[in-house]
Amino acid sequence: MIQVSGYAAQHAKGGLAAYTFERRNPRDYDVLIYSILWDLPF
Repeated sequence: MIQVSGYAAQHAKGGLAAYTFERRNPRDYDVLIYSILWDLPF
């Protein structure tokens, strides 16, 4: 599994907040996009 971060509403009428979740491993027909910029300290 791949640990990823995104934004999600915790409640039906709530605002978006940071959210961490796991995605399944990429399959043969999937595209995995990785950005080196995410690793740079700004």
